[in-house]
Amino acid sequence: MGIQELEDVNNFEERLYKDAGADKQSIDLIVDLGEVVQLPQDVIKSLATVICFMLTQIKASDFRNVIVAGSSFPESLNVPQNKISLLERKEWILWKEVHNKHSYVKFGDYGPDDPHDQEYDHGITIIPTIRYTSENTWYIVRGIRDPRNPYDYTQFHSLSQKLINISDIFCGKDFSWGDMKIYECANQKCTGSNNCNHGNMRSWVPINTNHHLTYVGHQVAMLVSS
Repeated sequence: MGIQELEDVNNFEERLYKDAGADKQSIDLIVDLGEVVQLPQDVIKSLATVICFMLTQIKASDFRNVIVAGSSFPESLNVPQNKISLLERKEWILWKEVHNKHSYVKFGDYGPDDPHDQEYDHGITIIPTIRYTSENTWYIVRGIRDPRNPYDYTQFHSLSQKLINISDIFCGKDFSWGDMKIYECANQKCTGSNNCNHGNMRSWVPINTNHHLTYVGHQVAMLVSS
């Protein structure tokens, strides 16, 4: 159900129990906001207020789990080449607003990707990119598109170097498996006789995701325990 369907609280609850075929204590309620990248700060605060109001109206704390999820990644990641760009983690900022008033609400996102399930197109040229999670920000470390060498994954070597050189952002090689892989890629010594393996777009998905999951796990644990 979309969040707009929460306007009629009684109708929402009746439909929910009917569709789920279960009682409230055995239902997980997921408020999925989808793509929130276009939302300005004032709208995020307003949306968080609306969500909090609706959760109060339906006595959401009685559900087994309540999850508020979203994604700051647009369907097409249109950021400059050969540059480090920043995207606000708006789903995290919004969730904190909700969590301040409803501490039982759990956090959810789509990881370092957009919420649309697109099939991988082998015919398009992919620009090597590292997506790195930080406090309230995604760091997008992007390479270049070279028409003469469209699958130049050796760029991940220099991209990793750029990332680990941001000392106040890079969490260190021992933080997660993903961070270790970034560190190893940055420190490879490649020569003509040593053909380095810098990975490809598919192999970097779990690297980005592993760092993200580890980072968010630490974030949530620290916030809940504070």
